[in-house]
Amino acid sequence: QLESLKLGNPQLFFTTDDYLKQGDAFFFEGNYKEAIKSYDEVIKRQDNSFSAWASRGWALRRIDKFKEALKSYEKAVDINPDNHIGWYGRGNVLRELEQYDEAINAYNKSLEIKPDFFWSWFRLGRCYLLTQNEEKALKYFRKAKELDLEIFEKLVNSKE
Repeated sequence: QLESLKLGNPQLFFTTDDYLKQGDAFFFEGNYKEAIKSYDEVIKRQDNSFSAWASRGWALRRIDKFKEALKSYEKAVDINPDNHIGWYGRGNVLRELEQYDEAINAYNKSLEIKPDFFWSWFRLGRCYLLTQNEEKALKYFRKAKELDLEIFEKLVNSKE
């Protein structure tokens, strides 16, 4: 009887890890709204889940809900201020909101934690370019290029 109940209603038996994995699967399929619902289920059960809050921020950013995404990243950073991904995600949202100084601070914080993180170097270059500080942009782009030439060359002429 328990097995038939499980088969008919698998969500009744989902753990927080199951919801997190489901959210990630939805995210990678591009189904961001369903991903957010799954991350919200994790948060209902375990509101101190860094992964759920950070992933929720990624999904919200993908559907242009930047202010809500920022709140998710702020919660993630509150939970684990030593994880570079939370700061990096926060920087991305702030950049989207054209709050470049705050974005720069967030990217720099991510680099304090993980100095060889290509993406923060690259995004810092973008922020400085967007604020017409070409000299600083060049400095950060050079470091990003040094860290990963292949990705750098793909991104340099893109909107990323």
